[in-house]
Parts: sequence; C-alpha cells; structure tokens
Amino acid sequence: MKKILLFYLITIIISFSYPLNSKNTEILLNKEYSVKVFKYLKKAKKNVIISAYMWCCNPEKYYSIPCKMLNIVINLVKKGVDVTIIFDRDVKSDSECNIITSKILKHTLFKKKYHNLHIYFDSPVVRSHEKLILVDGKYSFIGSHNITQSAFKYNNEVSVFIKSESVYKKLKKYLDKIISVSSKIY
Repeated sequence: MKKILLFYLITIIISFSYPLNSKNTEILLNKEYSVKVFKYLKKAKKNVIISAYMWCCNPEKYYSIPCKMLNIVINLVKKGVDVTIIFDRDVKSDSECNIITSKILKHTLFKKKYHNLHIYFDSPVVRSHEKLILVDGKYSFIGSHNITQSAFKYNNEVSVFIKSESVYKKLKKYLDKIISVSSKIY
C-alpha cells in the first residue's frame, strides 16, 4: 500500500512539474508494463538507458521475461543503439541477480568491444532503488517494476509511461549524476 501511495505522490509531483496529459502519459499495471517496454525497446533507434534496482536473468531459465529483455538489449547493441545500464551495488549485500545479468551481457558480447554499450555499478554507499527506462530522447518508463520474473508476471506493480522530452531530460540528468559516482564495468 505504501508503494502505491508513494508512486501516486511521485506521479502528482511530476505532473505539476511537467506538462503531462492523457495523450502522453499512460499508467501501466502489472503485465502491461513488459508489453509496452518491449515494444519501445524493439523500436529504439538512438539510445536506451536502463537503471534498475534488480535485473534477474537466470541462465538456467533463459526463457524468462527478464532474459527476453536482455536479448532485446543485446540485439540493440549489435545494431549500434547506444545502451547504458546502471545496476545497484550495495556494500552489505551485492545483488547476485545484477552480477549474473551483467556477466551475461559481457559474455554474450565478448567477441567484440562495443563502444555503444556502457555498464555501471552505482556507488556502493548509496542504494539506487529507481526503476527507470529511457528511450530515444522522449520515452520514459518509471515505477515499481524491477526487471524480474516476479515483477513482470506475478506481482502487483504500477509504472508510468511518459512521452515527453522535458521529462526524459530531467530523468537523464538524474541518471547522469548517478553515473558520475558509479564504477564502469564495461
């Protein structure tokens, strides 16, 4: 309940800060999120930035939704789309999911050094709990969905899709600050 209230509070704050309306904003409930994210990732032409508290692509369950998303991202990199991924790294308890997913990304692309792929672990002293996906300078996804099978398939989750260059720029600026204190691992 607290997550949903916090989410709505953030949505209200954003709506007062940036001109949003029903034409450029869509609430995505539960499974609607992965459908919309996949659609926009597949259409990406210039850049994708993903910052997720947790991305769980288990190599033993490569058919899972998070692994399908990883395959889309790998294909984007191979097509030349600029892809930046920020993983959370907590000093007290490294997310094994994030470590495994970053290794899969690196090992699937290891034959060639891709100048358009940037992978970071955030500062270990600050937890990056945001769930943001930014696409092509104007599309933003923000909400409660981690990139996990549970979030995509089983949990009650709420996220927002926003088509707005000004919102995109504000969120990118926020992520740029996180990157500035992060460790680049690829």
